[in-house]
Amino acid sequence: MSSSKFTLSPGVIPLAGVTLSDVLEEIPTPLAFVSTDTEFKVLFINRAFTRTFGYTDEDVKHVSDWTSLVYPDADIGQSKFTAWQIDVETSRQNDTPIPDRESHVRCKDSTYRDVIVQTTLLNTMLLVTFTDISEHKRISNELLEKEKQFRRFVENANDIIFTLNLDGHFTYTSPNTRHSLGWEPEEIIGWHFEQLVHSAEMRACLNAFESALKGNEFISIEYRARRKDGSWCWQASNIEPIRDDFGQIIAVMGIGRDVTERKQDQEKLMISEARYRLLSDNARDVIWTLASDGSVTYVSPSVEQTRGYTPQEAMQQTIDQVLTPESVALNRAYLAAMRADLAAGRKPKPFRGHMEYRCKDGSTYWCDVIATPILAEDGSLLELIGVSRDITDHKNQETHLKRNKEAADALNLELETANKKLNYIATTDPLTGLWNRRHFEQAVEREMALANRHGTPLSALTFDIDHFKKVNDTHGHLAGDSVLVALSELTLEHTRATDISCRWGGEEFMVVLRNTDLQAAVLVAEKLRLAFACHEIPLIGKVTASFGVTIYQANESLQSWFGRTDRAMYEAKHAGRNRVHTG
Repeated sequence: MSSSKFTLSPGVIPLAGVTLSDVLEEIPTPLAFVSTDTEFKVLFINRAFTRTFGYTDEDVKHVSDWTSLVYPDADIGQSKFTAWQIDVETSRQNDTPIPDRESHVRCKDSTYRDVIVQTTLLNTMLLVTFTDISEHKRISNELLEKEKQFRRFVENANDIIFTLNLDGHFTYTSPNTRHSLGWEPEEIIGWHFEQLVHSAEMRACLNAFESALKGNEFISIEYRARRKDGSWCWQASNIEPIRDDFGQIIAVMGIGRDVTERKQDQEKLMISEARYRLLSDNARDVIWTLASDGSVTYVSPSVEQTRGYTPQEAMQQTIDQVLTPESVALNRAYLAAMRADLAAGRKPKPFRGHMEYRCKDGSTYWCDVIATPILAEDGSLLELIGVSRDITDHKNQETHLKRNKEAADALNLELETANKKLNYIATTDPLTGLWNRRHFEQAVEREMALANRHGTPLSALTFDIDHFKKVNDTHGHLAGDSVLVALSELTLEHTRATDISCRWGGEEFMVVLRNTDLQAAVLVAEKLRLAFACHEIPLIGKVTASFGVTIYQANESLQSWFGRTDRAMYEAKHAGRNRVHTG
């Protein structure tokens, strides 16, 4: 390395035999010192620089060498180098800071990294440091894509998805509001839901909203909603409370579906039933009687209009010729029960049910059947008199509505399943199943607020898999993935359900321990360290990890706390790995 020929000042006094070059070599941040002359010679690069990018001091003797290596396109490389020269010269002339630059650079192994390049003018030298943001960029891009997927799902849903604040005002409505109601979503943001609901259903909607605020879930309500053109449409909504991570209700969410067509079908059915009742009362009711042995003794003339048989033909038919098999079974069950009642001296109950009749043309039709036993003075059966009323249209409508309801229920279930899946995707690491970094940080900040409020201890441990690059280089990245999964499972197995575990990035993991002081947290870290070291991973063997443990200090920032934890872990690394250090 270049360190043997690098000095900052003849006045630097070594501490216990340690030179400034030695210190710079151990800094985990890639850095380089560059001369300020026109050649911009590279005077020194540390080990972290070579570990990160793969280039040695023999590869990078001038800044121009660096730009030609990391930017395959020569024009881009020259443009980057020229812009950097201008920034340096401007800083020197105006005594102003050199702006940071973000770059996408090629490493020696042909992979690429995203880095932030920071340049500082130090009299006769330039200090150039590189902050690797590759993982941050990757996670940000993945999160952005997942958010886009969720937004596309919501924006293309056929239902209206909306949220209300605790006062009942709209805070969000999905784009389908435009199709269903004619309103642009932004037009009704801030409105109270009463402004859209028909007065006839207002009380029911208010009751449903109040029920959601009390914590009741999956409340279904049907109501008329006002369209922008002044007309009304029927909506069926499922509403439920939205809670924060502490269980407090912070809003109400609803999913509404236009059911105007179904309501119209129901109204048509009611009209149809009224018409049917009028016609049946005057013409289509079939009156019949059965003898005590079950034979037909009378059928009214209307049977010819309904079944196509004359009364004489109908009276000659057996029960199996009159009814379909399911209705035959229902008929025989009632007759058996009636005879049992008569034998026991009990008054038999009347029959009321639906039966399917056979017609002469081979079709069938449904009837609402009412039958009443007529008894003699001694309690014996004289005859069974019945009335059969055609309800075929009603049955068809009932079947149609049932299918619509089943389809609606299936769609609601699909939507609920999709919401759960999207939530899982947005909060977890896809490989290990642990929380992802963004969701983890949000949860930890809430725990920090609780710790500040109640004074309860809160500890964190981070661990990094030792020699993980060697595993990937020797066995391949799939084997490396199996190591990450195995250690994630061991972490969950040896921590509490109330602890918060996260894949922090790459082969580094973070666990926050609720109500745990530093001493107890060290014991947890030791337990995990031993579990890792003793666990045999198929085809790979045993791996170890280095741990850093800290306790949260009141009103400390998350960045400061985790920075201490990370430094403790690196101390464990530098002390020989497979050990626990506190910070």
